[in-house]
Amino acid sequence: MNKRENWLSQLENSLPEKAKGNDLSTYSIALEGWRRGLTLKFYGVYIKAGRYKIRYSLNDGIKEHHFTNSKGDFITKEQGDICKSKSLTNKYLLEAGVPIPQGRHFNVSATENEILDYSLSIGFPLVLKPANESLGRGVVLNIKNVDDLKEALFYVREKSGYKEVILQQYIKGNEYRVYVIGNEVVGVYKRKAANVIGDGMRTIKKLIEIKNIERKENPHLYKRLIAIDDKMIKFLSDKGKTIESIPKKGEEVILREIGNLPNGGDSVDFTDSLSEENKNIAIDGAKAVGMAHCGLDMIIDENNQGKIIEINTRAHIGAHLFPVHGIARDIPGKIIDLYFPNSK
Repeated sequence: MNKRENWLSQLENSLPEKAKGNDLSTYSIALEGWRRGLTLKFYGVYIKAGRYKIRYSLNDGIKEHHFTNSKGDFITKEQGDICKSKSLTNKYLLEAGVPIPQGRHFNVSATENEILDYSLSIGFPLVLKPANESLGRGVVLNIKNVDDLKEALFYVREKSGYKEVILQQYIKGNEYRVYVIGNEVVGVYKRKAANVIGDGMRTIKKLIEIKNIERKENPHLYKRLIAIDDKMIKFLSDKGKTIESIPKKGEEVILREIGNLPNGGDSVDFTDSLSEENKNIAIDGAKAVGMAHCGLDMIIDENNQGKIIEINTRAHIGAHLFPVHGIARDIPGKIIDLYFPNSK
């Protein structure tokens, strides 16, 4: 796991328990503004059914800006609506000539046969995902044939209830979260699927227990533990292993196909390693929707060609602040620089 000296010194011993996990974006940006002498105010916004969400503002005595998580008021409601819809996001990216996986949006009325016919026109392997979801919910990867697609459609549209879906080419490669502010990529981390490293003595199950202890010490991952479930057991079985298998010393065992952090994935800082070409793709993607700052999800294939798969207006920045491997990136500082360029 990452050594603490690679994390930002201003966050050391300054994180209350409730600021950990998903609230790291809110707390770290608010803290950075407060450190610079800006007036900080937290307030509740009524949502529905007696529920409130916390918002915050920062004021330098001349201007005030309002924030939700990492999203500031430079980001408009229209831009937020575009990014909530994967199909609208793809439309804007395509029009701007930004590379994305080939695919198509299917609404509630689309029949299974329509989707199956389209799959044959673009070819397998494919990805099926809900049109308006995030965090990997309902996503089925690497669909290899029509029978697999039928199973995926039943799982996503019937069992999970996501009637509107997107079917896209499956790009084999690594997943990255790229944070863009203006014309600059200020942070990149690689999403590495849940994994353990063998020591030649312990079972996969025991190695998972040990790694979960380490994850609990990471303010971003302390609730994002590696869970043993049927999907993992099947994934291991397909590779000839069980949770009682004992990997060789130094052997890396991947536990899941999807690399997102809530499912036990690791964040590996990649800021200095991302090619200029792929950085420019991310910057162009943000510009296509007119975003002053945002997090973009990108797949980079074996030929080092990147394609954007999602734009996030309220991207969590905790993985940039507390990477499992690599150097932390001061995104809160960059965001405050954007909104209050004269602050110190």
